[in-house]
Formats: sequence, C-alpha cells, structure tokens
Amino acid sequence: MSKDLTVLAENRDVLLTAEIAAWLHMLGKYTKEFIDSDLSMSSKLPNSISKNLRRLFKEDLLKNSQKKLPVQELQTPLIIEEFISKHELGNNKIKNDPNAFNKLMNDAHGRGSGTEKGVLKSGAYSSQHNSSIRISTAFGYEEDPIDVNEIDLNSKDLYIFIESAIIEAQKLLQINKTGNFEKWNELRIGIINAVNQHFTKTIGDTRRPINDVTLWDQTVSSVAFFKAELAEGLINGYKDPFDENSKYTFRYLHMTFNGEEYLAKGIGIGDIASRRKLIDEAFDGVKLIIEVEYPLGLEIYRDINGITFLIPKLSEKLEIDDLIINEGVTLKQRILDEVIAITKGEITPYFYISEKSSRNLYNLGSMISKKTDTNIPSLRLQNLWIQKAELCSSCCIKPVDSNSMRNKQKRLCQECSERITGRAKQWLDSRKEQTIWIDEIADSKGKIALLSFGFNLNSWIGNADSLSTFRNLKKTVGFSFAELMRELTTPVKLLEMQKLKSIGNKYVLRDRKTADGLYNFMVGSEDLEVNKELTKYEKLALSIWRKPPSFARVRRVWETTSKFWGDALADIRKTVGMRDKRLILKIQANNLRDLNVNNAYEVKVNGIRFTVFYEANNPKGANEFSNFVIIENLELLAKKLNIDTKSNWKNLVDGIKEILNGKNIDFYNSNSPTKKLAISRIGDIEIESCSYSPVIEITKDPERFMVLVPANKALKVAKKIKKKYEKEMGKVRNRLPMNLGIVYARYHTALPAIIDAGRRFMRLNNKQETWRLAKQPDEFPDHFKLSFENGQIWKIPSKMGDGSKDIWYPYFYVVNNDKAELENRSLSFKGPSGEWLIHVSELKIGDEILVIPSYFDFEYLSSASQRFEISYNDKNNKVQRRSDNRKQRPYYLDDLDDIERVWATLSTKLPNSQIKKLNSLVEKKRRDWASSLEDNDEVFKAYVEYVVGNLKWKPSLSNDERKKIIDFCVNGKLSDVLEIHMSILKDKTGVIE
Repeated sequence: MSKDLTVLAENRDVLLTAEIAAWLHMLGKYTKEFIDSDLSMSSKLPNSISKNLRRLFKEDLLKNSQKKLPVQELQTPLIIEEFISKHELGNNKIKNDPNAFNKLMNDAHGRGSGTEKGVLKSGAYSSQHNSSIRISTAFGYEEDPIDVNEIDLNSKDLYIFIESAIIEAQKLLQINKTGNFEKWNELRIGIINAVNQHFTKTIGDTRRPINDVTLWDQTVSSVAFFKAELAEGLINGYKDPFDENSKYTFRYLHMTFNGEEYLAKGIGIGDIASRRKLIDEAFDGVKLIIEVEYPLGLEIYRDINGITFLIPKLSEKLEIDDLIINEGVTLKQRILDEVIAITKGEITPYFYISEKSSRNLYNLGSMISKKTDTNIPSLRLQNLWIQKAELCSSCCIKPVDSNSMRNKQKRLCQECSERITGRAKQWLDSRKEQTIWIDEIADSKGKIALLSFGFNLNSWIGNADSLSTFRNLKKTVGFSFAELMRELTTPVKLLEMQKLKSIGNKYVLRDRKTADGLYNFMVGSEDLEVNKELTKYEKLALSIWRKPPSFARVRRVWETTSKFWGDALADIRKTVGMRDKRLILKIQANNLRDLNVNNAYEVKVNGIRFTVFYEANNPKGANEFSNFVIIENLELLAKKLNIDTKSNWKNLVDGIKEILNGKNIDFYNSNSPTKKLAISRIGDIEIESCSYSPVIEITKDPERFMVLVPANKALKVAKKIKKKYEKEMGKVRNRLPMNLGIVYARYHTALPAIIDAGRRFMRLNNKQETWRLAKQPDEFPDHFKLSFENGQIWKIPSKMGDGSKDIWYPYFYVVNNDKAELENRSLSFKGPSGEWLIHVSELKIGDEILVIPSYFDFEYLSSASQRFEISYNDKNNKVQRRSDNRKQRPYYLDDLDDIERVWATLSTKLPNSQIKKLNSLVEKKRRDWASSLEDNDEVFKAYVEYVVGNLKWKPSLSNDERKKIIDFCVNGKLSDVLEIHMSILKDKTGVIE
C-alpha cells in the first residue's frame, strides 16, 4: 500500500521545530544539581538559564507559525518546558494530558530509554558518591569522574546557543517556504552538534548499573522514536500512544552497498580517502532527504556498508517502492538519483525495510548485516562507452579520460583523476601534520603492516541476549535470583510477595496485581516473549533481574566500540611516534613539460629509486627550479644509499643531501616504472620541518578497524590495543571477542591486495567453545586470574572506576551438569540461553565455561596472490587455516604474548645459527614423519626435547621457558615466531656466535 510523503514536505517547518524541541527534552539533566543526585532536575528547567530563554521555553513555539499541522489532535501548543517536565510522567498521569505533542514525547522517551517497562524502585539500584560520579561504557568500564564544574561552566555556552537557535526557528516559521529545507537543516545540525558536544560528557542516570547510557544516547534514541511517531501521525492520522489498542510500532529503513569492496579498490591512500569521503557524502545526501526534505525518520546507525534510519510502521506491509514523494516518483528513486550523482554512477544502492514492525528494536544487527556481495554501477554509465576506449585503472568502470592518454600519466577517467589529484592538493596544504603516502609509512627495511581488528557485535545488537547478561540490582537485596523465581510462582498478589515488594515500584505492582499481569507488562511484546529456553516464570524473573535492554543501550554498544577505535587510533599514533623532517629537491625546471604538478613520480639517482611529489612550479619565485618533496621514509632512503642509519638524524639527513645534491635525476611513471618521462638535475636540497605520524587509517567502523603502520611497529601496536581491550572489555571478553590480523608486505605491494587480505582475516567465524577451569580463580586487588586446562590464562577486571566491587558485568555462562549447585551460588542468575550466569568471584575449579575466543593471525604477502592463503574452516570444532602448512593459525589472542616471550627467550639465549638449526631439525623431522605423525605424538615430542636440550643456551633455560619452547616446536608455532621476527622483520639476536 503506497504512502504519500508530500504531507511531510508541506509541513516540514512545524515538524522540524517539534524535533528541535525534542532534542532539548532532557536539558534538566545537563546540570550540576542532577549529577549531584538531585534527580528531580530531570523534569525541571535548569536554574541558570536566562530570563529570556526561560520565557522561550514556556511559550508556544508555533504561536507565530504560518501553518498548522493538518491533523486536529496535533494543532496544540508546542512547549519545550512541558517536554522537560512531562517526559517522565507515569502512564496514569500522562494519558490524561490534553496535548498530543507531550504524549508522543513521553511515549518516545519511554521507548528510547527503556523506562517504559521499569519495575524497580530507586532504592534497588546502587548509588554513586556525589564527589565521584562516573559514566560506564556498555561493557562496565568506568573512566574518570564527570567534571561537574566543567559542565556547570559549559552549560552557559549551550544555553546561549539554544536561545539564538530558537529565535532563528521562529523566524523561519514565519517565512514558511517549502524550499527552505537547507536552512532548516543548517539550524537543526547546529542544535544536534551542540547537544552532542555537551551531552556525551554526562550521564542519563547516576545510579549503577544504569549509568552506562550517556545523556546523548538517551536523547538521540528518544528523538528517533518521537520523529517517527510524529511522521506517522501526519501520514496515517494521530493515534493516542497510551491507548492499549493503538500503540506505535517502528521499522528500520536500511540503504546499503558494499562499501568495503568499493574502498578496497582504491589504487592508493589518496584514492581510498577520496572514496571514503564519497561514501560519507552519499550517506549525508540520503540523510538530508529522509530527515529534512521529507522528515520521515532519523539516522540511528552508519558504517562503511550502509546507513540505517528508524521510521514508522505506516502499514502492515511496507516496501521501499510504497513511499511516494511526487506523483509517479518514489522515495527510492529520489535517493538513487542522489547517490548516483554523488558517486558518479559507480554505486547503485539497495534498500531494505524491516519485514515486521515492533516496539522493541533490539535486532539492529540483523538489518545492518545486509549488504551486497559486490557493487553494481549505474546503467546510466553505458552512454560513456559509445566508442572503444581504455578502462580507468581506479574505478574500473569508466573510460580513460583523453587528457590522461595524452600526458602519459596514470590511466584514469576524468572523475577519478580529479578526485585523486584533489586529495593530493589537500595533503599539500597540510602536509606538515599528516601523510597519505605508503612510502612514508614503510619502516627502514621497506615493509609495512596493515592491522585489521574486528569485534563480533551480532549477539549485542542483533538481539538482546548479550545485553541480558548483566545484573541490574544492587548486591544487598537479601535474596537470590532462584528465590525470586520461586516466589513468582506462588499464587498470591504481587504486593504480598515480600522479596519482590522490597525491590519493586509499588505503583507498578499495584496496577499489575498478579504475576500474570506483571508478565504481560514486562515480557509481553518484548524480546523474552519468544524465548524458548526459559519457562514463563524464569522469563519474568530475568526481566526483573537483568539490566533492561533498551534502544539507547543497543546504540550505546556500537557507540562504545566506535569510541574504542577512535581512542585506539590516538594510542597507535603515540606508540609509533612522529617524524619531523622531509627533504625537498630543487629540480631544474627545463625538460619537465611531460610532468604534471600535484602528482607522485618514481625517480632514479645514481641507480637508486625513490618516490617524490611534484609540489608546484616555482613556489618561491626561483625561476630555474621546481619543488619535488621526497615522500619516502628518509631512513629507508638512507639505507638504499648505504648511509649508516644508526647515526643521528642530522648525520643521516646530511648524508642524503651530500649524495643526491647536484646529481642527474630521471623521472618515471609510478605505475609503469620502466617508462622514463623526463631527465633533469638536482640544483639544491632543502630540509623541511614537519610533525606527522606514519600511521594511516583505512577504515574505522563500530565492528571493524584497519590501519597501516610501519612493519617494525606492528607487534608493539598490536600488544597496545590488546591491553586496551583487556582493560576496557575484559569483563565481557567471554562474549565479546576481538580478532586481530596483521598483513605484512613490501611497501610497493598493490594496496587493494593488502586491504583484501585484511578483510579476509575478518571473515573468521568466532565459535563458542567450552573451557574448563584448571584451578580455583586467583583473586587480586582489581582482577581475577582464570587458568584454563587448555593453557589459556585470562585476567578479568573486577572493580568499578572508584575501586568498588563490580557485581553487574563480569558473568560467565557455566554449563556444569549440577544445575542445583549453580543456582545456589550467591551471585548467579539464569540467562536467556537457559544456562546459569555465574559471577567471576563465584567460579570454581572444574567449572565448564562457555567462551567465544578472540583470535590473532598474520600473513606475509610475498606476492598479491598470497592473500588467498587466508581462508578458514571449522575442523574438530576448532577454527583453522585451510592450508596444511598454516594449520597452527589462527592463534588465540593471548598467544600473542607467548609468541613475543618465545622470541625474547630465543633472541637473548641463542645465536642466529642455533635458532635456525633448531627450527630446521624440528621441521625436517616433522616432514619426514608426516605420514605417521599425530597430534600430541609422544615420540616426536621426545625428539624435540632432545634437540632443545642439546642446544647451547646462554644462560640456561628456566623450566617454564623450556616447556614453552618445546610446546611451540611440537605444535609448529616456532616457525611462525621465526617467520615474523627473522624472515619479515629481519630481527637479529643479541647473542654472539
């Protein structure tokens, strides 16, 4: 059934004004008083706002509007102060409010924040100390306390901005031009950015454990529902959200293409950065259409492959072609035109709308996982192929531009040429602070590394199961989950259930009367209703015991992982360090006619090749010279020139200048290094000060992160991010795995092949495994150490940010046969899987624990085709590489530490020749015995022990070192240690032969 969206465009001004009001409905929480535990400020105007802003908040924003909404129930005053004071009112009060806007805001807030189905009273939560209020991530990590004085100070700037924005909105309402949407968009973006800047720094609720949602998360979630309800009210007619028979339900609208593939086809860093920019511009264009031009919904998720909006139900069945914007024109066609125009026809997007509408939208993951296997260009491009032409080497879709053919440079179409050249010009303007050149990323041995990280978020944002593994109650409630569950089965009224009464909101218990009534309220139409692993009363008990899933909480998950990668990038730059010098060659300008400015070239001086960038003609008025910036790691260049790289930087730079100055220089096409383009002479060399980090981000999304670093820094970076993961996600590492793959390569290896290898690492499927505890957990001041029978050792953080015990997050599914014993452990509850969740402090020796392990893998691309070696299968319920000579890969993530420890032992106790001898003997015997060798073969192990024992260790091995070396030899892991350190990184031992 088609739905006409023109009513949204015709009433855009009023709809966007209402949206702006919704962005401010929790302004009372952005106050020092609220953070200091005055929870009543949630529904009050801030005390420090100006008299004029207070007046604006109390006025009807639509009083001077030239237009009224064409729905009688919505022809009511729009008052921000009422949004603030009434958004948390209980159903019994808000349902009688005569203002439809207020009702929609209250309902939307309940949906967004999860308070709609709350049953616990305030005292059931744990309070924080006023002097140390902290925000928690979605996974229980708390950073420094909120600076309430900073919020008190910054709020005044926010109030000034809000006042000016409301005045501007009222002016736009008086103008009332239907084509005014760009001005409205500018205004609302200003409001949204200001709210985001301030609200991300504070908290939606100060009590633990519901301090995991920022004020921004709560606000944006509530606004999304409000905007969708308002749009449906205009299209279908207003429904009272508190009428049990007319509840609003919602859908996802998802636009997608294969952004990963599109990005991976970039022929260089500049091309990749330009492609990423095009993707963002395409998404921003779609966002403008759906949020402003036809205000139907709000963006709730974005990654490189797609953008997702929350929209109203509208009809029982809804397809993208049902949404009409003009006679004969669909919303789909309008979006297609926008995306095709922005991407120059290189991408044709696909659309998905949720098949079923719902009031709880915990299944975001199932929607965002939809993407195309490959990208299909627009059919409109066929007009470019009227005559035969060469294919563009970048997009591989359009014909090469005639100018590109004439100047003998890269074979590019006009759009790709402009895009790549434009990116190079941008670098030129800010080159002292950044790099876009792989040659500058390379280490002194000419190698780079792509680090490919990934989270598996499906069980977190694909359903509410993982969000349901957190406890909600404070510790001192005086009874267990099992006792509450048994009480709920008794045939008495809720207010007569003493345990429930001690934690429950008496008004909710009074209204719902019986366990069946409470079940319909808490479980009906929620995620647990369709759960088949729990009984009716187990579901009800869990709905009370668990931290309530909410749309804001789902959003908080990917907000947390996005921030993790952003912070990780900053940490990586610090770890890798900075480079502070570049050299500029002053080249005689004659004979350079075939060279284009703002292009990179390979040059040859005295038989040594390196890369330069043609900056500009005569930048300083020196008529006889042109500037060429050396865009290569100077340490690598020095090595090519046989200069001692161990000397200080001054000597290294002086050495390069001395060798190159005054020499003839040949220029080559960087894509065809045999094709000489020009010959000239180096007239002078200048030193340029700079401060850039040789780190380049490839992609950064909630689930994945790729970054290029010098090869010799890759392991150091990997260990840094692993440590960060253990610190910030360690409480949930058993159900939130992080995979890491390192692609090593020579710096001139085709970049698309390197990126494709990184993507292949992320195809690893993390399988749930059962691990048995080998000993009783060791307790330390801030963590527990778990030792498993498979040799893995985990450190699980056990404290909140202020040092108090964390009883909410670090739980493990335990699948022992004796279920009765599990339910009697004091900190335990039954999760949605039907198994018991046990707090880390209650785990015992012999417990069988379900974990989803994290993995580490690596590959050296000696050629582009080597990337096809990265392929996995599930053999004997264990993830393995398909290749027989790599079946020891991937490793558990914690094995990365062992790999480094083994190398540290080898490199400090054996000379190079002895290390190679050890590996040669072991691997030769493995090949000789391949037909009869089985896992854990004792004869082979005895041979390895003999070989290890007969080497000349200086000093001798400790027992632990000997066991680890033997284990690595037996399992084929020693070869990987040596491949990384001796073959790839060319590390040498410190032991003299």
